[in-house]
Amino acid sequence: MKKNVLIKGILLLVVASLLTIGFTGCGVTFNPFPTTGKVVITIAGSYSGYNYDVYLDNYYNYIGTTSGRSFTVTGLTPGSYFFYVEDSTYSYYWDEDNVYVTAGQTSSLTLYPSW
Repeated sequence: MKKNVLIKGILLLVVASLLTIGFTGCGVTFNPFPTTGKVVITIAGSYSGYNYDVYLDNYYNYIGTTSGRSFTVTGLTPGSYFFYVEDSTYSYYWDEDNVYVTAGQTSSLTLYPSW
């Protein structure tokens, strides 16, 4: 009799644990359907040695400064985006272009700043 109660108690504990994990998850997030993408901006050409301020969608929406010759923007919803870069030292050299972002993909944009 005590053995049956013990087995039923353990079985109830296992079922309750599995239901808890099933309803709350185990802390790992898996999204098979990505909703955002990213853009890697590469600075190339004669003036690529400078750091560049990066702007998104207009000339006043500053999002960061390149370190080296590239800059990555993540978390972008699908659609077309306008990027503008300007050297952060003299504001002499700049370039701009549009890029289309697809969910779950990395888009590349190469800019060639000049005057």
